[in-house]
Amino acid sequence: MRLNVMLVDDEIHILKNLNMVIPWEMLDMQVVSLAQNGAEAWAAFQEHRPDLILSDIRMPIMDGVSLVKEIRDAGEACEVIMLTGFTDFEYTRSAIRYGVKDYIVKPINYQELHEVIERVGGEIRQRKQARLLEEKVWREFTELAKQKYLFDALMGQAAGHSHYTITGKTQAWGEKYAVFVADLDDYPQLARHWSHEERNLWNFSVQNVLRDSFSSVVGKESALVLTMREGEWCLLALRESPLEEAEIRSWASRLQKAVSQHLAFSISVGYYTEIVAVPELSAVYQQVKKAIHFDLARHEKAIFAVEPETSQESATGYNWWSLLEELLSGLKRHDLASIKRTLSRMRDDLQPTSRYSLTRTEQILRYYLLHLVREMKDMQIITGQLEELVWMKLERAQGIRELLQVIHQVLEDSIRESVKKKTGDVLMIRAMEYIQKHLTRDLGVEEVAGHLGISSSYFSLLFKQHTRLTFVEYLTQQRMERARFLLSMSGKTIHEISREVGYPDRRYFSKVFQRNIGLTPSEYREQAAQKE
Repeated sequence: MRLNVMLVDDEIHILKNLNMVIPWEMLDMQVVSLAQNGAEAWAAFQEHRPDLILSDIRMPIMDGVSLVKEIRDAGEACEVIMLTGFTDFEYTRSAIRYGVKDYIVKPINYQELHEVIERVGGEIRQRKQARLLEEKVWREFTELAKQKYLFDALMGQAAGHSHYTITGKTQAWGEKYAVFVADLDDYPQLARHWSHEERNLWNFSVQNVLRDSFSSVVGKESALVLTMREGEWCLLALRESPLEEAEIRSWASRLQKAVSQHLAFSISVGYYTEIVAVPELSAVYQQVKKAIHFDLARHEKAIFAVEPETSQESATGYNWWSLLEELLSGLKRHDLASIKRTLSRMRDDLQPTSRYSLTRTEQILRYYLLHLVREMKDMQIITGQLEELVWMKLERAQGIRELLQVIHQVLEDSIRESVKKKTGDVLMIRAMEYIQKHLTRDLGVEEVAGHLGISSSYFSLLFKQHTRLTFVEYLTQQRMERARFLLSMSGKTIHEISREVGYPDRRYFSKVFQRNIGLTPSEYREQAAQKE
């Protein structure tokens, strides 16, 4: 971190000596201005904003004390080292009142001055680094708060306010957004044989590709990609004015192409044709989501446009979305009676003779089942064994009656499984989800325990019982697994990957990776490339 220095003295030979004798380059400093009195120095200060000033006290026009007073009155934190004669102690005492860091008595001992400059420079750098770190933490904290605020708004849980107050600072977020929903085609089937860790890695990878692609067209500061559930993301683009529909479709197409090229997956994308304010996000998100899922003839890489005038229609086709939501609501409440009532209404609503063809009715029920399995996996209340059983029954089911029976059975079995789960297991599931979402930054036991609402000691005990690992061991394991995945599957640099798995320092990341995997990140990437 290079520091800027200004030298002030009315004796030109002293100025030249200060500029030439002190090894500024070695100290990682540069002299940005020379001045022969306080007035010149004050004018130069406002242009260059130096970090450190070496100034004589007695000078014509404006002395050194007056210069320091001007700087302090302006609220500047620049450090000052005074050069003073033996008879200037009254001046020196005044200068000290204005926060002069140190003073050197003339004639100047340049070795002593070198040491003082080096010490004061170190203090300036520490203070700057602390401020930069504080600003970085604040930006990250503000960004996380904003993401939480917008996620809540999308889920219909925000209070409708256009601002958040964080540690006394009010953040106004009354902006408008373009809304996209990206859905991984055939996700239930894709994830059918994936482990929990594999699902997390693939979802993380798709989110990364979406974020990189979206940021490239929208701008990093304006783009936000939020995971709504496994295999589904909501993308928000901060906008001041509406976009042309051709441009929006171009963005959607680029998202599809990026996911296809980098991960060989296909996604369908829905978008709203107008920009919307935060209070409207939840309704618009649901409308776009419905547009994607209600087209039973949907093919891979489909793009859906949702317009305001048509999105408000209460078409009969949308009626069965509300029935599906009622089923999920009953599932979350463990209310089997409510589920049975909804299934009975569904049976009446889907009579082929009244509204739909037999083929379309079966399509709707199969979609119901796929959607329910996906939601239950997201809630982590369906076992691998039950999921396999569902797929088998779905393949064998013939007709509406059998499909309804499968839906009823899977809901009943999932409620039974959910009720059986111990409190500790539920807490650990929530802990794992939180850890996966925050792997990219510094994470401690206290934060995760606080998120769960339990003490750190109780969390550590539960965590060790559940995973047979300490929190740090598990965190490192997950980060290394994600790093291996990115090294094998992405073209990101090792420095980028180290940041994405929570290690800002690449050298430290490489050291941890080698200790755990037995290879350096570069060696691992080369080995993975050779296997391909």
